[in-house]
Amino acid sequence: MIGRCIKKDTGTDMIPSDNSRPKQSYDLFHLPDFTRKIIFFFYCVILGFTVIFGVYILTYFLLIFLFLILVSCLGGSKIIEKILSMPRWKKVVLIFVFTLLLRLVMLIQTQQIGRDLDAYIWRSERMLQGDIPYRDFYGGNKPPLYELLVFLIGYLFGPGPLPFRAVFSVFDALIPVVLFCICVNVYNERFALISSLSYSLFPISIICIGLSGHYESVVVLFSLMSILFLPKKRFKLSGLSLGISFALKLYPIVLLPFFLTVIKSWKMRISYTILFLLPMLVSLGTLYLISPSAFFKYLVEESEWGGKTAISSVIEMMVNTSEIFSIKISWLVLAFFGFLILLLFIDWSSPKREMNLIKWFKIIIFIFIFYYGFYIIFGVIYYKNPLYMALIPLVIYFTLAVLLLHKCLPKIIPKSLTKPNSEALFIVSTFAIMLFIFGLPNYSPWYFIWYLPFLLMIRTNKIKYLLLWILPWHGIGEHMRLLPGMKPVD
Repeated sequence: MIGRCIKKDTGTDMIPSDNSRPKQSYDLFHLPDFTRKIIFFFYCVILGFTVIFGVYILTYFLLIFLFLILVSCLGGSKIIEKILSMPRWKKVVLIFVFTLLLRLVMLIQTQQIGRDLDAYIWRSERMLQGDIPYRDFYGGNKPPLYELLVFLIGYLFGPGPLPFRAVFSVFDALIPVVLFCICVNVYNERFALISSLSYSLFPISIICIGLSGHYESVVVLFSLMSILFLPKKRFKLSGLSLGISFALKLYPIVLLPFFLTVIKSWKMRISYTILFLLPMLVSLGTLYLISPSAFFKYLVEESEWGGKTAISSVIEMMVNTSEIFSIKISWLVLAFFGFLILLLFIDWSSPKREMNLIKWFKIIIFIFIFYYGFYIIFGVIYYKNPLYMALIPLVIYFTLAVLLLHKCLPKIIPKSLTKPNSEALFIVSTFAIMLFIFGLPNYSPWYFIWYLPFLLMIRTNKIKYLLLWILPWHGIGEHMRLLPGMKPVD
């Protein structure tokens, strides 16, 4: 499929390149090209500082801010015009190499800002010694296919930090390539190039994969491959790709019902669902054959997941208990957001799909506002302060938020979608993953990578850029310092 993308496609589902039509603006705002170069220069300086000295809270958020400015005006830059004049295969190679270099350069830095990479190495070592995950050691509440993945990397390249970081960086560099191919097929080359380079520059991806070695890139790549096959009606490959993604991490299951609506034949929908479930069933069946006790311990692990920065964890801290009437609060929160995903699917199935998506855009914005309000409560309780101390900051925060929304909401809410038939699936996929993440017992910054490619494929600027600007303001890592020489801030 990527090979077809590289060739000149003359199919009926292909929209002509921007070179053959009047230029369209995909930017949030316009800046002189010299100003763009200055912003990119400072972006590179802060990224270089991170490579040499490590991640610090202030420089990290400055990098996020520079990234947002840069991608919000990327479409009008001269470099985009130069790249557009290249043959398509050169564009694809350039995107891959540029993305890979931004991640591999992080291999120079050895700072640890999380524990997941150590867990990958430890589990890989245990399996290489002959131990069985879940039965002989904690599997990290990850599906069995994940265990196979870390085993294979340890077996082929050795169970060290560099192999995991390098391999997952290669997978991450393939994501903007697939993103480019999807957008070329659905939109045009200009938009495809802007979207793919925006992902390439995403600091959370660079740090969380290039430095911390998270395997999110593998999961996201297969979910995007599923989208790539859908417009070509390669439904079997699409279902299998989404199923591999699901067998590595559970969140792609929320995409399944929305993807099925693209398929008109009920027979093919059933085949798609079977192929979706196949990788998970095969991996679970293999685990059961190897060790039935490991299989059942895996199911128990899946029910013991938790963290600090999720909505459910803040509620637990507020009420000083993890259960209400013997029911876990985390499961109640997950059920609530699962119900919202069900309502989203019902609205998606309605003839008024476009209007409903705009309504859900408003809902997502309000949820984000409440989520950041929960962060204020979390900070007050986490640092051993009485709950009432959060009252004044919360009143100020929500007052400002309400006033800002009252003034700006009519301006930031689109009246219609730019290309409803093309971008609707990307919008609803973004919303579904966002709602799923809000319901999880843990909310980590690398979860943004799950829906970022879908968000970057949205053509309606007001939806894409508003969500892009409000989503990444989340702390990263443990025991981070504001700046070098300062005490760690948890």
